[in-house]
Amino acid sequence: MTESMAESQVTQPWSLRWALAALSALGLAFALVLVRVKLRLELDPSYESSCNFGATFNCDRVQTSAASTVFGRPLALFGAATYAAVLGLALLRPTRQTALSLSAFGVPVLLHSAWLAYVSSAVIGAFCLYCVAMYLCNIGIFIVAALSVRSAPAEALRHLARQP
Repeated sequence: MTESMAESQVTQPWSLRWALAALSALGLAFALVLVRVKLRLELDPSYESSCNFGATFNCDRVQTSAASTVFGRPLALFGAATYAAVLGLALLRPTRQTALSLSAFGVPVLLHSAWLAYVSSAVIGAFCLYCVAMYLCNIGIFIVAALSVRSAPAEALRHLARQP
C-alpha cells in the first residue's frame, strides 16, 4: 500500500463505524415514520398519530404546520434521503475524506436541527417526539463522524470549504 493510500484510510474502530450505521438507520426509521404520519394527516384530517401527548408533545400539530413541508414534500422525506446516504457511507470502506465530509456535513445538519427545534418551540408551540429523536441522531452522527476523523470540527469545515 502506498503512503498516500495509507493516509486516506481512517483507523476507525468497528464500534464507531457500526455506531454511525446504527444512528443513521434509526434516523432513517424515524424519518420514514414521519413521512407516513405527514401523508396520513394530509389524506385523513381525522387521523391522530401515536405521538400526541398533550399540547407540548404533539407530532400532529408539528406535522400540519408549514415548517413540515419543503417544495410541497414532507421535510422528513429529505431527512430520510440524508440518513440513507449517511448509512450507505457508513457501510462503505471508510476513508479520511468520507469521515471529514460527514463531519463537515454534520455542521449544517446540526444547525438545521437547532433551527427546527426553535421553530417547534417558539412558532408552533409543540414538539414532535420523532423529530426530537432525529435531532438526537443528528448530534450522535456528528460526534461519531468527528471521532472517526479524530480531528476538530474546524478541520472538517476547512475540508468542506475546499471542495469544488
